Amino acid sequence: MSQTAGKVVGIFGDNQDELNSQVFANQLQIRLSQTAPDKKCVILSASDEESYKIAFDFFSMEQVPDIFVTQDIEKARYLTQASYFGSSSDCPIIFALSDNIPPVIKGLYCFPMNYAQLGLEVAEALLIAEPHEYKNNNVSVANRSSYLYTATPAVMSDDKSQISLNLLTLPSPSTTALKKLLPHFYRQTGIKVNLAIHPYDEVYQILSQLHLHPYYDLLRIDMACFPWFAERILRPLDKIGDGLTDLLSHFSLPTQQKFGLVNDVAYAMPFDASAQLLFYRKDLFEDTILKRMYYEKNR
Repeated sequence: MSQTAGKVVGIFGDNQDELNSQVFANQLQIRLSQTAPDKKCVILSASDEESYKIAFDFFSMEQVPDIFVTQDIEKARYLTQASYFGSSSDCPIIFALSDNIPPVIKGLYCFPMNYAQLGLEVAEALLIAEPHEYKNNNVSVANRSSYLYTATPAVMSDDKSQISLNLLTLPSPSTTALKKLLPHFYRQTGIKVNLAIHPYDEVYQILSQLHLHPYYDLLRIDMACFPWFAERILRPLDKIGDGLTDLLSHFSLPTQQKFGLVNDVAYAMPFDASAQLLFYRKDLFEDTILKRMYYEKNR
């Protein structure tokens, strides 16, 4: 690894509360500082439940690691998925400890942790070594289990034209997920999508004066105001390109009518479903002082 190109090494280990994870990361840093002092280490750790989410954090860094070292094969798999969906470049080389045969992934060096075989090799080394060869109780066993697995490279669009779309949307978990998937969309299509994320009130103001914001191509609009704005500012789907209304056929007719049609014209595609609840204090509406204040203000 010390001779591998790249300046930043990403270390992805188990939860740092576990002693073996601390030792793994610390010893790797020490070894790299001795053999490759020009390389910078970035360490992220996660439990099994959080590993998939944390893997994306590597690819949102200002300087994405050029090389990865993972403590197990599962974390290597999460990195390849995070790279595929969260980066517009191929996944960097990964060095992974493994206790079984890994999946076929491009650029993955696996070091199987065969403890039974390791025990036999240590015992054999102890039995055949001369006394002076293992003084201080140190016996070195060579790692002969490094393999490179290759697979078909990720698909990349041949169209290099700088096409971009501007999407106005609301902050939500769906928007967060969409943001992570946009590099994958660019990788497949060559189209860059720029997100403009604004709270509900600001989105409403922008839609009310959309002629002042002609740069938006796509809108994620709330159902509460969709019927009001549809005919005023949106283009029917059958007027866009070769027509997008056929996509609505994947949804049931009630879903189309509630979330895509206004006066039987298709203006939108359902994006995500949510249950919205309104809570209010009944006693405030019965408060005589508040009633009077409201009356004086709005009479």
